[in-house]
Amino acid sequence: MQEYRCILVGIDGSPQAFRAFEKAVSIAKRNETLLLAVHVIDQQLPKMLEFAPLNEDILAKEEAQAVNLLRECEDYAQFHHFAPVKSLVYRGSPRLILAHQLVETYQVDLIVVGQSGLHALEKLMLGSVASYLVREASCDCLVVPFE
Repeated sequence: MQEYRCILVGIDGSPQAFRAFEKAVSIAKRNETLLLAVHVIDQQLPKMLEFAPLNEDILAKEEAQAVNLLRECEDYAQFHHFAPVKSLVYRGSPRLILAHQLVETYQVDLIVVGQSGLHALEKLMLGSVASYLVREASCDCLVVPFE
């Protein structure tokens, strides 16, 4: 069986992302490893749609929501007797941050994501984050299907 040293899970607030987090906790527990719970505030979508960039007030609210979302994940992990969760909030492209930046920075060897997240319009225009990760990430990827 594959052993993992660092697992990354993308959290966007969707039910699929939380299912992916549950699965990631289970895998991380078996491997006794660090779990990175990551929320990326996507600043690219408004630009693509030719909206004004997100101002600092909106970004601050997004970050506060992300912190609360990640805290719920940490609470779930602690309830299931798993503590080594590192929560991270980034701004930028979820694709690039998850597939490249964090994989390199933390030497991630497994990425876990939900099959479909919250950004249906972005998926329609660019393809899903999950499909990008499967194609581009240099580590194993687990895409948790919708139930």
